[in-house]
Amino acid sequence: MIAIAWVALSLAGEATTVPAEPEAEPAPVTEPPPLTTEQRQRLQDFRFKTLSVEPSHDSFRVRDGLGATLGVSSFAKTTNDTDTLAHLARDRKRANDHKKALVYSGVALVLASATTLAVGLPGQEPEVREDIAYTSLFLGLSGALLWWIAPMAVEAKASPPIDDYYTRTQAESRADAYNDALRARLEIDAIPAQPTGSP
Repeated sequence: MIAIAWVALSLAGEATTVPAEPEAEPAPVTEPPPLTTEQRQRLQDFRFKTLSVEPSHDSFRVRDGLGATLGVSSFAKTTNDTDTLAHLARDRKRANDHKKALVYSGVALVLASATTLAVGLPGQEPEVREDIAYTSLFLGLSGALLWWIAPMAVEAKASPPIDDYYTRTQAESRADAYNDALRARLEIDAIPAQPTGSP
């Protein structure tokens, strides 16, 4: 009886070995097919034309894939934003109207200056002539100043800050929609992924 118990204990103490399953062979790594010239061109176009919105001081800016900053007009044209393009056209027309008003006012003041000298000086006493000359000079300089600053009204509207027309959220939304449409148009998702570091 002791011998049976001893055999049972010795068998229980031995580790039971389960035959190990054979390791599955790893699937062979297949390299994607090389890109065609047309696929490379589509990828390059996508990289260059993709838009990104980045912080800039207390505002933001929009850049293309080449790193160039897009102005309001370029961004609106690229993203096909007809409302903003119409708004820009109205603002430029208003700026041109202001420029014309300043130019016409400047011309009128210069003419008033010349008329004051021509009509007011002959036959006047020296004190009056001096007053007329200073008045004429003031009118002429004011007219010249208006004429000189008139183009600045248009230049200010030629390249306005982008945040005058878009919030950052609006710009990001329009850039994302444009990038998605560009990805679909160039069929980027159909191009096989290449290993990192591939040209």
